[in-house]
Amino acid sequence: DKEYRVSRTSQEYGFLNKKVVIIGLGSVGSFIANNLSKMGIAKLLLIDPDFLTADNISRHYLGMDSLNDNIQKVDALEDRLKKENPDLEIECEGIRFQEIVQKNPNLFHEYDFIFSCVGDTKTNFEINHFFRKIGKTVLFCWLDPYGVGYHNLLISPQNNGCYMCMNYEDGHLVNNRASFAEKNQIFEKRLASCYSSFIPYNVIAPSSLANKAIEVYLQYLGGEFSAENRLISVIGSDKQFGKEGFTYSVRYYNCLKNNDLLNVALRTNTSCPECNGEYKVDIYKSE
Repeated sequence: DKEYRVSRTSQEYGFLNKKVVIIGLGSVGSFIANNLSKMGIAKLLLIDPDFLTADNISRHYLGMDSLNDNIQKVDALEDRLKKENPDLEIECEGIRFQEIVQKNPNLFHEYDFIFSCVGDTKTNFEINHFFRKIGKTVLFCWLDPYGVGYHNLLISPQNNGCYMCMNYEDGHLVNNRASFAEKNQIFEKRLASCYSSFIPYNVIAPSSLANKAIEVYLQYLGGEFSAENRLISVIGSDKQFGKEGFTYSVRYYNCLKNNDLLNVALRTNTSCPECNGEYKVDIYKSE
């Protein structure tokens, strides 16, 4: 049973009753879901409106064997996780986060913790706003282009700072200030045989970020970070990034000189609309 499997690891049993939400089941979110399943989490709520395609299989937890005509990521991942861990309870929502909030905002009340693995800044603003409002802790997880860095931002609503703080400076919206890539560069690529554009990175980057995210989550469960929100960054592989002539951010060089800057407490940004009560989006209304 689940207790027996967990007894063969160094893990605490308190994890077994936790219920967790994962928003975004791309490369990062899929690896986080797998890790949580292996660790004996009680219940997962998986949220992603996208369909599984061959385009991103090379850096996703799921493989070619999961590809079926018109199968959504939530369904393919649920199928795989249930085969590997029949004890795991899974709830799936194959629609956008905003649609869930409009239709059933109470869905999230039974869950203890949220992982946001969404690549869209605007959606993360809305996730940040909604869960601060209902008092839930969120771990935002994202990659820099080419995997040159990856970041975990832990936001508990009672502590200073939020996700939006990372995207404002002197009253203006800016590129995420945690990034190791300098702003105003074009990283997207498009292959001749591919109809969609993509930002390159290999499978090591999302799996490494997922492992770090779980580590941060376990630290949170252990009582760390209770008095402060935290930005935890890791410098990834920089060979291809530099080889293609891209420019690193000032923060990248500062972190190389002083590793303490990779793990810092978040302070309220006086330019942040969310913290100032000026972010007025009504997520409960249809667009």
